[in-house]
Formats: sequence, structure tokens, C-alpha cells
Amino acid sequence: MTTVELGGVTFQEWAESGWVFTDLIGWWSVPSSRAPHDPIPQGHGAFDPGVDWRDGAVPSFKAIYLGNSESDAIAAVESLMALGTSDAQQVLTVTDAIRTTSRNVSVEAISVIDHHGRNEIEIAVDCFAADPLRYGDAVTASAGLPSLAGGITFPITFPITFTSTGDPGRIVLTNEGTQESWPQFTVRGGLSNGFSLVAVETGKEIRFEFPLSPTDEVTVDPRSGQAWINDPSNAVGGFLTVRDWWSVPPGASRTVQFNGLGSVSGSPLLTGVITPAYL
Repeated sequence: MTTVELGGVTFQEWAESGWVFTDLIGWWSVPSSRAPHDPIPQGHGAFDPGVDWRDGAVPSFKAIYLGNSESDAIAAVESLMALGTSDAQQVLTVTDAIRTTSRNVSVEAISVIDHHGRNEIEIAVDCFAADPLRYGDAVTASAGLPSLAGGITFPITFPITFTSTGDPGRIVLTNEGTQESWPQFTVRGGLSNGFSLVAVETGKEIRFEFPLSPTDEVTVDPRSGQAWINDPSNAVGGFLTVRDWWSVPPGASRTVQFNGLGSVSGSPLLTGVITPAYL
């Protein structure tokens, strides 16, 4: 069963009362291409447009509120109208038979059909998503700095087996989506000179050089090329000395090596988050 959720309000595919959506439009559609179609003078075809960029997505849906009374239905619709006057974007989420995906949207319009005094009121909701992609549930992975420990395996057998344990200081982020996805990283100190994050498969590096106390947390966002410490208002992107940004291709993984710079105090921790992307 498919469900639609907008701004915390859930629209069921079927219900005896409450919100029920009757039509979902454009959620799985590929947004329009922005590539120019410049014809070749006195020749067949058109010039190669280069990168085929896409417009934002324009999902919409129709729904009906099945109330116990006319006043109940009117109150529910009025409550929903607040989403159309909010200055903030809303999260539009659709759960289908395969997965749950979401988009950040602006509510462009909410149209209400005259209900003629009945207990049921029909509406149409039009949205705009600047990002054409849909995103699945975020996947998180964490690791400390590399550490080694070893010893002899008991009972002793020949040839003698030595074990190597500890933390390799690596996380693996997998993008199960159909489009590239950009990870986000958070590093907790303390590290006297900062840290380095290396994509093992490609050798690309993100290096941050600034002393971190054991309670400091630095977030690095490769998609925007920004970094902040403890709070998004505290921008520290100027201390990113190497910026080989990378994304994770669809259906692929990236192994991230976490290295500390300088001396270590506390329990430094790397946390990576990736959200599978779909078109």
C-alpha cells in the first residue's frame, strides 16, 4: 500500500476516515531536460548540447478528507493550509511497495474544491522540488582512528598463528540508489592538527588542518564544499587545505580512511552518512 506524507500529515491510499490521497502525479517522473535544441544549419540534427541538466521536480497529489462531520472536515483542511503559508520548505515522502523516498519541497498551491456542506472535502496540492532527485533512508557508518593490537592464538598450534586486531580506521559507504549521492562526514576531536579523509578506491583526499578539542565536532559537506564546527553558523571551510571532493556512484561503495594529524586526545570518531538517490 502506498502512502503520502507532507509536513507530518499522512495521506493513506485507503481509509474509512481521515486523509486519503486519490492521485499522485509526477513523483516517479523524470524532470524535463534543459538541454538546448540548436539545429545545425543546412544539415541534419542538432548541435551536441553537452551536459543534459534537469529541471526541478514538480510532484503533486489530490486527496480527500473523510470527516465525521462538516466541521471536522473543515478543521482538517484549515490545519493543512498552514503548510502553504509556511516560510520553510516541507518534506514530501512517498512509501511504495519497494521503498520510502523523500524530497524537500515548496508548497506552490493548495486548491480546495467546494464541498457543498458535505463531510468530505477534496483538495489538490502542487509542489516544487529544486533538487530533482528522490532520497531514500540515510545510512550511517562510524570508525575511530586506526589502531593495532596482536598476540598469539591459544591453544598454540604449529605453525604458530599471530592475530591482528584493532580498528582499521575505515568506514564503507554504499549508495544503493540509481543516481550519484554525496556523503557527509562528522569528525569528533581531539586532534591537535586536524584530520584527513581519503577515498581508498580513488585516492581523493579531504584534509582539515585546525586543532580540535576532544569535544569539538567538525562537519564536512562535500556536496556544498562547506565545513563547520559544532554549529552550522560556525563556518571553518578556510581550514580545508585539500578539497578533492567525491561522490558515491550509483550502486557503488567508497571506503573512507580516517587519519589523525598531530597528537591525539580523547576518542576521535569519524561518522559518515550517505542517502541513496533516485531519479
